[in-house]
Amino acid sequence: MISLNKNLTQFLILCFSAISCNSVPSSEYDQLKEQFQTIYEQNTNLELRIDSLESEIDYLKNGAPHLFAEIKQLSEEKKWSSVLNVYDKLRTNFPSSYELKDALQYKEQASEELAWAGAIKTNSIRVYENYLENFSDGNYVSEAKAKIISRKKELYAERLQNAKKQNSAYSWRSFLNDYPDDVNRKSIEQKIIKLEVDEIFADATTGRLPQSNRTGNYGSTSSNITISNSTQYELVLRYSGPSTRKVSIRPHGQLSLNLISGSYRVAASAGGLNYAGSESLRGDYSVKYYITRY
Repeated sequence: MISLNKNLTQFLILCFSAISCNSVPSSEYDQLKEQFQTIYEQNTNLELRIDSLESEIDYLKNGAPHLFAEIKQLSEEKKWSSVLNVYDKLRTNFPSSYELKDALQYKEQASEELAWAGAIKTNSIRVYENYLENFSDGNYVSEAKAKIISRKKELYAERLQNAKKQNSAYSWRSFLNDYPDDVNRKSIEQKIIKLEVDEIFADATTGRLPQSNRTGNYGSTSSNITISNSTQYELVLRYSGPSTRKVSIRPHGQLSLNLISGSYRVAASAGGLNYAGSESLRGDYSVKYYITRY
């Protein structure tokens, strides 16, 4: 606001300058000077009153009662982000006001509504769980729990469908990694073994696996194999046939394995290399595996 005192003072100074130039008698000059002082004081009081009124107007416009009323109105209009913005303004400017305490309920409602809207938008289990953690007594607790159950079923169906579609050892291992307690875990593990055998057989870099040597008891319905790992690496063996098995043998270790007699496809891995071969097992056998470097 431009100062009234400044404008008035400049005007009166001009008047006194003009009077002085015209040699006005001192008695009249003193009278004018007294009138000037009275006008100046009245003007000063007027400015103070104007400043006070401006402060009152500003408080009515931006004070705690006004901000609280605005928060209530915005809540009725469900403008939740605006509710939080005005609440922050009220908290910053009037931290000790009664209105701030009364506005807390609207702030909490706005926070919950925004959190729930975000959960619905993302449809994420983690976001629903965050809602439950932050609003354990909220308005949407039951709905959030139902959404989590529903979403878990949807994700399970999606992951299962994806594993079936790809039908690779990797896709099924990933599925079990996400659902280790799946009711079909045992059959899926056998499927993984068979797929690993198929993939190793199909790999052009796969080496040839030597056959086992019969040691006796030919023609039995079950076959026993004594396997020696003569390599410096862990040896992983997979048998795909009447039985489906996968075993690991430590370096320079030995293992006895019992299988249903029949024809098998066998795949082995050691030292980052793969080997494959076929076996017809009907009795007792032994085999020693080693890696020859050329």
